[in-house]
Amino acid sequence: MKPRSTQTCRLLPALLMAFGVLAALLVPVALAAPSGPDNSFGTNGLVLTNFSNGDDIARDLALQPDGKIVVAGYAHNGQNDDWAVARYNPDGSLDAAFGAGGIVTTTFGNSDEWAYGVALQPDGKIVVAGTARVSDTLQGVYDLALARYDSTGALDTTFGGGDGKVTTDPGEGWNDFGYAVVLQSDKIVVVGATLNLDGSRIALARYNSDGSLDATFNGGGLAAAHYDCEAHAVALQSNDWIVVAGMCFEGGGRDFGLARFDPTGYPDTTFGANGLVLTNIDVDDVAFDVAIQPDGQIIVAGDSGYWDGGCERPQDLALARYSSIDGSLDPTFGMSGVVTTDLGLEQPGLCNGKERGYAAALQPDGKIVVGGSTGAGSSLPGYADDFILVRYNPGGSLDAAFGVGGAIISPVVLTVRSAARAVAIQPDGKFIIAGWMGGDTSIDFFVARYHASFAVYLPLVLRGS
Repeated sequence: MKPRSTQTCRLLPALLMAFGVLAALLVPVALAAPSGPDNSFGTNGLVLTNFSNGDDIARDLALQPDGKIVVAGYAHNGQNDDWAVARYNPDGSLDAAFGAGGIVTTTFGNSDEWAYGVALQPDGKIVVAGTARVSDTLQGVYDLALARYDSTGALDTTFGGGDGKVTTDPGEGWNDFGYAVVLQSDKIVVVGATLNLDGSRIALARYNSDGSLDATFNGGGLAAAHYDCEAHAVALQSNDWIVVAGMCFEGGGRDFGLARFDPTGYPDTTFGANGLVLTNIDVDDVAFDVAIQPDGQIIVAGDSGYWDGGCERPQDLALARYSSIDGSLDPTFGMSGVVTTDLGLEQPGLCNGKERGYAAALQPDGKIVVGGSTGAGSSLPGYADDFILVRYNPGGSLDAAFGVGGAIISPVVLTVRSAARAVAIQPDGKFIIAGWMGGDTSIDFFVARYHASFAVYLPLVLRGS
């Protein structure tokens, strides 16, 4: 078992539970304005969007210059999952000018398809990346997938084969997943994983503006590197170098994996060991997001711990900061470059209190906002995940001016499950978060907006069905 090697930030359980009781009763908390949920957005700062009678999962969001919010994920159609995209007006209402009443679903075939990332082109077109099942055979089941929509939500007929969609088989394995997308000038870069019986590798693909593979990228538009690793997130440095974060299997567990590629798709051998940096925090460490500070330093967010189904040691939210020069951990951040955060909600015998950091955003003042979840996991009847927002000072300490000791947690309501999968900061400083929320039978897209100065528990508005 790997040693625990980082500082743990523990909050006061009693104080958090007290706030949870207030929220569960929907008792308003009087605070100096502006504070907490933005009541000008949706209902009490929250919007739920039901695509179907099944589970609707929001995975990423992007802010348009006009203040509209684009959220991408997937929705269950009764038989399988389809790509799902919704656009909201600045007040949280669905944009009737987009798709059918503000929502669009897209299919590539007759099986499960999942959208994981979204990016906005300067011309207003919307690029969504993910995975599509294009074959029912054992080999080559899932491929990388892209779709581009115009500003009305219609598939862009100038993209791909004329239907606005592209699927790509990197040829490395049986299953290929596109987990994140970023625009590199007029190119589109998708990162993820390619898997076969021998394990996984980080997969990258770069496309021209018409959806064709860019032949100048790694000699054909595709790249795969670093065995037993996969990428969950991507960011561009100012020189167009590509930074990806995810995880690598190592020593019987998983480590944070951070890799850098030059603008043409080849590993940067000056970064870490042959372009890869592994960070061992605990036995099981997974990074889900990456962000680049204005000074070039790299922030990675995820979780760390050891989950064996028996509550031996639940996950904690984990952050790490790296040098932009060589990928070394920044010794001025947290404890030797790493911070772990335990919200202190574990209760004996309930297996709850695991924290996961799914998304990170940087404020102009250098503070770091992380969205995620805490709870037992939906596999345990009667207990549910709650979404969290946690804010850190530039040096990695919890920001005591935010929420309760640096964190907010959605109400502790046993029939509700929720997780924040994406976070963005508006130009006015307000936080937009998106993810999923619901009960035991189904879950929906949720989008919420908070004032930046302080935050409290968010009153829930649940769909009645």
